[in-house]
Amino acid sequence: MSLNKVKEIVFLGTGTSSGVPSIICLTAPEQACKTCISTLNESGQVNVRRNTSLLIRVNNPDGRLRNILIDCGKTFYVSALKWFPHYKLRYIDALVLTHAHADAINGLDDLRAWTFNKAIQEYIPIYLSNDTKTALEQTFPYIMDNSLATGGGDLPSFQFRTIDSSTPFVVEGLEFIPLPVHHGVHFTSKEPFINLGFRFDNITYISDCNFIPEQTQEKIKGSKLFILDALSHKEHLSHFSVDQAVETTRVLCPKPKRTYLVGFSHKIEHYDLEREMKELQEKEPDLWCLTKFRSPKMSLGNVISVSDSNKELDGEEELFVQSLPVSELPIKHVNKPPSSGAEYLRMVRQEAVKIPYVFTASQPSLHNNQNKAAEWVKRGWEAGEVLKSDSLEIVKLLPRREWENLFINKFEKLRKALRLFISKNFNRFPPSSGIRLPKWHAEADWYKFCYGVDLPTKKREHLKKNVNEIGNLPSLSVISQLDQQTTLSLLSYHTKWLEITGITKEQSRWIFALFLRVDQLLTSDQMSILRELCRRCIEIRKSMRSKDDQNLPAANIFITIVTRYFGQKDLQ
Repeated sequence: MSLNKVKEIVFLGTGTSSGVPSIICLTAPEQACKTCISTLNESGQVNVRRNTSLLIRVNNPDGRLRNILIDCGKTFYVSALKWFPHYKLRYIDALVLTHAHADAINGLDDLRAWTFNKAIQEYIPIYLSNDTKTALEQTFPYIMDNSLATGGGDLPSFQFRTIDSSTPFVVEGLEFIPLPVHHGVHFTSKEPFINLGFRFDNITYISDCNFIPEQTQEKIKGSKLFILDALSHKEHLSHFSVDQAVETTRVLCPKPKRTYLVGFSHKIEHYDLEREMKELQEKEPDLWCLTKFRSPKMSLGNVISVSDSNKELDGEEELFVQSLPVSELPIKHVNKPPSSGAEYLRMVRQEAVKIPYVFTASQPSLHNNQNKAAEWVKRGWEAGEVLKSDSLEIVKLLPRREWENLFINKFEKLRKALRLFISKNFNRFPPSSGIRLPKWHAEADWYKFCYGVDLPTKKREHLKKNVNEIGNLPSLSVISQLDQQTTLSLLSYHTKWLEITGITKEQSRWIFALFLRVDQLLTSDQMSILRELCRRCIEIRKSMRSKDDQNLPAANIFITIVTRYFGQKDLQ
């Protein structure tokens, strides 16, 4: 029984040994690899993948979370440079190795940054099997025996602790159950090469695998969170394919509440696989598999809450907390300057002005005609328009909490209705009037597609009147064709366009439709696109001098969506 519990986990890498993108694809005369080429654009950063690695954060009675690292491959240091500062991580309290391949051990030398001259800590305990230890003696002889070192003597400091694949062991108060699996074969003997997965707390982690023995499967059963290898769509000698990983999850009884697939090659495009997994879940609701991960600029790095007191993993909200909590401070000293960010947010909320409730239209029927089909977003948009208030002061333009709650409730219902429509009509819903959508990266083409005119070059150059007579409304058939990458790109474009043109009615409807389409489970860098749009709206709202400003409803709606629905309360 574990003395301590897992607080959160951080995916430092979810890629195969070579990583993604591939230099072969990026330098090819004909750039045909969709996945690798996408990484050259911001919205394609979810396809950047480094060696699969996990950081486990464990509760400890002294209050400091312990950091247990699983594997330290070729790209570990680059991942650490990005995510350790991002999540305010510093110590590596222990390292657990799964096997002795390069993508699991070749970052060991970089750990000198933590231990040389006791810069951060004196040493790092390493837990490993006898086979892995033997391999390290050949790969890193100077690490295993410092007397073999040459050069300046800048060496990492480790304490090696051998583990048995059949015996549980404890690291920082957390019990690890080894899970021997096959990861290809030895080339000479043809015997299976054994990689160790691990079960800890209610989580099973298997990073490299092409076969799970029956005895190991029994140890996996009952896991709430399952992290599993899935290299590509094709079967491989040493890795599960996507189908094999899904089938492994399917036959477990009981099934894990969540399964995350990792270890992807560049043959897997994030948004395509994400769509595939969503379709699978529609058919099998109890089979929950997802690509891992929509992370900050990479398919890695998101902090996921997996054990919070006795809470179950029942909803995505518990898994994807992407904003800092705002404390419920007592109502006092409101006239004094705030002493903390939380106190400031609390004071802003206390000063929020009263804005009357609004009513929303019932869900519209769906029509084939483009103008009628666009009615769904028009009615949804108008449902959120705030009513004018005679008591509204010039400097107090924030919507009241009651309005926000009502609007967010209606907004969520409209999003669900859209998701349901798309899932039911995924294969048969035709493009609107045969219109072909621009490429996601073609900003100018998208502006002309949406508004029927060329992209303005001068600031505050407004759209032409009746522009939608030659542009395209955000109809159901158009919005249904947008994937996550395109949706986020369009939101990013609209942020730029708002600075050029200001808020217009046509842009407001498009932005609202895109908010309905974008996934709620976002990486930090994806979320930054929404945050930047929110900041732009806040700037627009700050420039307003009257409660009668026609742009106030739009600004309030978009700010509320980002801060309340997507949890970015620190922007309020």
